Amino acid sequence: RATGYSSGDFLAFLKCSPKQMAGDTRELEDITNYLEKLQETVNVNNWDDIVDNFMCLYDLHTQLKGERSCAIFLSIWKDEKLRKSIAVADKFQKVVNVNDPPAFIIHEVKNAVGHVKKNATAW
Repeated sequence: RATGYSSGDFLAFLKCSPKQMAGDTRELEDITNYLEKLQETVNVNNWDDIVDNFMCLYDLHTQLKGERSCAIFLSIWKDEKLRKSIAVADKFQKVVNVNDPPAFIIHEVKNAVGHVKKNATAW
């Protein structure tokens, strides 16, 4: 849905209710908080927590209503390598001992975190 914050309708933001602006701001803050968590160093002790955070970020899509937060969400998840890395790690999280993951799973999670670190500012 259009929020009126885009430059195409410069003064339309004046038509937004304070409640709508607060909701849109909260969505952006939620995404920002997840992006910060997703830039942690990955190791055998926390890889599963990082995957959980990626999945929680992904699950936000059902709640997002603001134009900008939806656009950011799509920008984050448009990268196929990121989606594959998280999908593989998520599947292994359910079948391996989380304290003894295969090395390639740690590598996949590190790739995903690296992608976030590289792009978070642009998003």
